[in-house]
Amino acid sequence: MKIKQNTVFYSALILTASGSLLQLLGFLYRILLSRAAGAQALALFQLANPVYSLIYACSLSGITLAVTRICAERKSTGVIRKAFFIFAVIFSALAAPVALASPFVARRILGDESTLATILILLPCLFLTGIENIFKSAFHGIDKVKFPVISEITEQIVRIIAVAALFFLLSPASPAFSSALIAAGMVISELVSVALLFVMYLFYKKSITPTKESSPPYSQIAHIAFPVACSSLFTRAIGSLCTVLIPQRLMASGMTHTAAMDIFGTLTGMTVPLLWLPSAFIFPLTTVIMPKLAIGMQNGDSGYIRRKIGKTLHATSLLAFPALAFLAVMGGKLALLIYGVKSAGNYTLPLAIDAVFGFFQVVTASLLNGLGMQSRAAFSVSVSGIISLAFIWFGIGTLHLGINGYISGEIIGSLTAFLINITGIIGRTRLKIQWRNWLLNPLFGGILVFFCAKPFYLSFFTFLQNETAAVVFSAAVCTVLYVIFIRLCGVDYKKYFSSIFTD
Repeated sequence: MKIKQNTVFYSALILTASGSLLQLLGFLYRILLSRAAGAQALALFQLANPVYSLIYACSLSGITLAVTRICAERKSTGVIRKAFFIFAVIFSALAAPVALASPFVARRILGDESTLATILILLPCLFLTGIENIFKSAFHGIDKVKFPVISEITEQIVRIIAVAALFFLLSPASPAFSSALIAAGMVISELVSVALLFVMYLFYKKSITPTKESSPPYSQIAHIAFPVACSSLFTRAIGSLCTVLIPQRLMASGMTHTAAMDIFGTLTGMTVPLLWLPSAFIFPLTTVIMPKLAIGMQNGDSGYIRRKIGKTLHATSLLAFPALAFLAVMGGKLALLIYGVKSAGNYTLPLAIDAVFGFFQVVTASLLNGLGMQSRAAFSVSVSGIISLAFIWFGIGTLHLGINGYISGEIIGSLTAFLINITGIIGRTRLKIQWRNWLLNPLFGGILVFFCAKPFYLSFFTFLQNETAAVVFSAAVCTVLYVIFIRLCGVDYKKYFSSIFTD
C-alpha cells in the first residue's frame, strides 16, 4: 500500500513514530528525575511552572496558532519575522517585572521561596522555547513535519544528558537546588533545539526557488492570535492557581506540608505522565489536522472537512480506549516498576477516566481551531478550568475529600469541555456522529481489555516469575484480543488504513 505524502495521516504517522520515541525518552527522563531529584524537588518544579505557563500564554500561545494557519494558507514562511518581533516585545514586557519581583513571587504568590532559583532560570528557557515553537509552527503549516521531529528528539536526548551530568557533577543536597538543576537542563536542551531549527530553516530556504515571500500584515496575525492569547491567559491563570492551591488545600484538609508536597509531586510528576502515554499516538493528529482543516475551510470543501474530522475522532477512540483500559488496571504495577515509588500507582483508575475525556477534549479543541472557532475552543477550556478550581477549593479543603476532590474536578471539567467542543463541531460542519463505529465498538473493546489485563498478567507471572515480562506479555495478548474484537465488529483494517493514508 503506497502512502501519499500530502495526507493528514502520513504526517501523523511520522509524528506518531517520533512521539513514541519521545515518550520512551521522556520516561527515561522521568525515571532519572524521580530517582535523582525525588518527589519534593518535582513538586517545587511544578510549583514554579505557573510563572512559565502565564508568560507563555500571553506571549506565545496565540502567535504559534497564527503562524501555523497563515503558513498553511500561504504555503510560505513569510510570517516568521513578524511573529518573532511580536513575541520578543510581549515577552520582554512580562519577563522583566517577574525577574525584578521574583523574591515576592516565590514567597508570597507561590508560597515557597525555595522556587526562586527555578523561576529565574525558567525565564531564559521560555524565551528559547518561544523561538523554537515559532519555527516548529511554521514547519507544521507548510507540511515539513520532519524538521520539528528531528529537533524534538535531539532536544530530549540533550536534556536527559544535561540533567544527568548536572546532578552527577554538582550532587544537589536540597530539593530547591535539584529543582533549579532541572530548569538548567531545560535551558541547555532548548539552546541546542533552537540552533538546530535555525540551521534547518536556512536549509529549507536554500532548497526552494528564490522568491520574495509575502509577509502578512500585523492585523492578520493579531486577528488570529489575540483572542487565543486572551483565553489562554485566562485558562492558564486558572490552571496556575490550581497548581498553587492544591498543596495548600491538602494542608487545609489536615495533611502536613511534607505529605502534601509528596502526593502533589508524585501525582503530577509520575502518575499523570504515565497515564498520558497514549498521547504519543493521538496528539500527532492534533498537530497536522488543524492546517488541513484551515485549507478545507478556505476552499469551502465541506465533504473533505467532515471526512477528516470523522477519521480523526475514530482514530482517537480506537487508540484511547484500549490503552487507557490497560493502564487503569496495570498502571500501579507499571508505576512501581518504572519509578520505584509505590504511591505512584495510586488513583490510576479515576485518572485514566479523566485521560479519556482529556484526549477527546484536546482533539476536538484542535478541530475547532482548524475550523476557525478559536473562541469556542477557548471557552471550553475556560469552563473546564473553573470547574477544576471549584473542586480544588471546595472538594479538597472544605469537604475534606483530599486529592479525590481534585481528580473529580478534572474528570467533570474535561467531560464538560469535550461536550462544548463536539456540539460546536456538529453545529458548524453538520457532522453526523457514527456512534457505533466511532465510540461504542472501541469502548466495548476497551472494556474487554480492562477485564482481561489482570488475569493475563497473573497467569504470565505465575509461569515466568518476572513482573516486567508478565506486563509486556499481558499487553501483547490484550492488543491481539482488541484487534480481533474490532475486526469482528466490522472494521476492515486493510480498507480503513488504505483510506486514511491515501485520502
